[in-house]
Amino acid sequence: MKFDNLKIRTKILSGFIAVLAILISISIGVYLNTNSMIDTFQWVSHTENVIGQANNLTKLLVDQETGFRGFLIAGKDNFLEPYNGGKSKFDKNIVKLMQTVSDNPPQVKRLEELDDMHNSWIEQVTKPMIELRRDVNDGKADMAFLISEQQKEKGKQFMDGMRSIVNEFVGIEADLNIQRRAEADSTSGFMVSFTLVATLAAVLFGFLISFFIARKISNPISSLVKLADKLALGDINVDVKSDTKDELGNLSDSFSKMVQSLKEKVNAAKDIAAGNMKKVKLASDKDALGIAFNEEIEAIEGLLEETNSLSDSAK
Repeated sequence: MKFDNLKIRTKILSGFIAVLAILISISIGVYLNTNSMIDTFQWVSHTENVIGQANNLTKLLVDQETGFRGFLIAGKDNFLEPYNGGKSKFDKNIVKLMQTVSDNPPQVKRLEELDDMHNSWIEQVTKPMIELRRDVNDGKADMAFLISEQQKEKGKQFMDGMRSIVNEFVGIEADLNIQRRAEADSTSGFMVSFTLVATLAAVLFGFLISFFIARKISNPISSLVKLADKLALGDINVDVKSDTKDELGNLSDSFSKMVQSLKEKVNAAKDIAAGNMKKVKLASDKDALGIAFNEEIEAIEGLLEETNSLSDSAK
């Protein structure tokens, strides 16, 4: 169906629906972009949390090493508090960190290597050396032997290996963080641009739709107003045309019928003036002007009959 043939209400509603559809599309686009941006920022936060947990593992390793070395030097159990506390926290935190990066199998594997190396350090270095230091305290071993064992630096090799794994782990997460921050910035920038452009497009489209519909409604009305002004001045030589089938088209058709009826009345008046007393065809039973014309014709015919009768009597 042609747009011109739609009812005026339908035309206006179609304009609102078109603008509403644009706004809904924009809202969906903003919603999807917002979700994407939130998801990206959550990954950034996730990565920063992972880096923080990994750095905490390094701190716990340092705490263990400090307590361990302090005990070897002083031989007092209170020096083992950082060692024991760090070991307990390390075991819990590395499990937690594995769960946090469970979506990244290579990183999980690095943590498993770190956990294995940490357990090996405990079993092969710290436990034997702690036992040896207790033997020194009990007089079962001498300090020189303890020092010679410590100078083998077996523990340092383990610590260097564990720090290397943590540094590699953190480096990979840092690279991911840079990438995810760039994605977040890109998503944020795109969302701002999309919202701005889409809003301007919606405003422009709404203006064009409103202008188009307004023209489709106002132009026929303006034409009919001009025709009505001419008719008010007595000019019936007007041509009423309409290509639409809406209310304005119906109104134009009514105007056309009215003009045609007026032309018939004018012709009837001319016929009367010429002596032709032919009655006019009524447009309806409420055609006041047509009824008045016919009554006038009847009165004139009656007057003519009386005149003719008087003329015959005079003869």
